[in-house]
Amino acid sequence: MEETCRGFVLKTVPYGDTGLIVKVLTDTQGAPSFMVSGAKRRGKTSRAGLFSPMNHIAVTFIRKENRDLYTARQVSVQAMYPGLLTDIRKPAVAVYMAESLYRAGSERHHGDGLYHFALAQMEKLETSDRLSHFPQQFLAGLIDELGLTPQGRYSLQTPDFLLDEGAFRPAYSGEPGFSVRGGAAEYLSELFRDTEPAAHPRDIRRETRRRLEEYLRLHLDGRFHLLSGEVLETVFDD
Repeated sequence: MEETCRGFVLKTVPYGDTGLIVKVLTDTQGAPSFMVSGAKRRGKTSRAGLFSPMNHIAVTFIRKENRDLYTARQVSVQAMYPGLLTDIRKPAVAVYMAESLYRAGSERHHGDGLYHFALAQMEKLETSDRLSHFPQQFLAGLIDELGLTPQGRYSLQTPDFLLDEGAFRPAYSGEPGFSVRGGAAEYLSELFRDTEPAAHPRDIRRETRRRLEEYLRLHLDGRFHLLSGEVLETVFDD
């Protein structure tokens, strides 16, 4: 019996001469992999463009028991995001989002919560014009969606953003936890409160993104190593 699901492309791996194996964060199936024959076929019949990171697609497939890889019978566009074609920064952010969701171990989340989180983030990316804050806001939202939100708070009376014990374990310190001070603490507090961030300088934005990545890495068994972060640092070099 054929089934159809919607989802976001997280990762592709070549399969044979013209095929792809596509990891998709779906609305009903978790994050399975689909084998798509002929996806890289040259000419007018090529469908490779469908499988760019965070493309929103619909996949019709046949489920087989005890199989982790499904054969896609049909793949089509579920939704378009024109902003990814007009702003060079947005595709870089989409790649970062796809790698983050993949590294977060999305196959463990069998409900549709992570899919709807990704859907809301892509709609926000499409309309956002304050993109230098977007990767950090995305990571804070992902931490919250995964149930890993720290209890840190920042105010003028408490000028450190105190994270849960064990959130960071810096090699240079015997302390089990970590606190962030000053402008970085203010920025983190804004991100986790989901308020519009102030005009924090590039160095604070970059360091905050790295610290959020480290936070996820320590809570996800070391899996959260993002290669696409280096691309973001080039794209948002201002």
